[in-house]
Amino acid sequence: CYPENDGDIRQLVQTIFRQDNVSVDSDGMTVVLSRLGNDHAANRAEIEKLALLAGPNGALTFETISEALGDNAVLAVDDVADAVATGNVQALSKALSKAWSEEANCVMIVRGCQNYFSQLGILGYAVLAGQLPQNAVRKLRPPIHFKLQDALIRHLKNWQPKHCLEMVNRLQDI
Repeated sequence: CYPENDGDIRQLVQTIFRQDNVSVDSDGMTVVLSRLGNDHAANRAEIEKLALLAGPNGALTFETISEALGDNAVLAVDDVADAVATGNVQALSKALSKAWSEEANCVMIVRGCQNYFSQLGILGYAVLAGQLPQNAVRKLRPPIHFKLQDALIRHLKNWQPKHCLEMVNRLQDI
């Protein structure tokens, strides 16, 4: 087990997928990069599982990858981001406990929160440009899990886009 970064994981995905000529869309690749952690052996096993799922000359999409990699840890991380955005310390403590029990690692949690606030900022700018929140949230890429859409729209009331980007920067410092 050694630390991996997005470039290492991307290269591993490309190497394994190339063996069976498996293609993946950009949203799908984003999900892979956001959900895999620092354990090379575990990453390889998950990527090989995806290649097996696609089959030779197959294709993987955001939806397929989301289901295959499991939503439990990701939804737990989303709960952490929601609690942070809400400012609810008790909910944050509960969400962190759930995330740890779902084997989410620290990097996954921080990246998930960065992604959440980045999307919230993008959504805020879209609304300021005149889009309806419901339409803007559906246009976000990678697509937002349906359970998160209402939370993002709800947080628009309390988070200005520039503050969301400041939060992303603070999380980057972590």
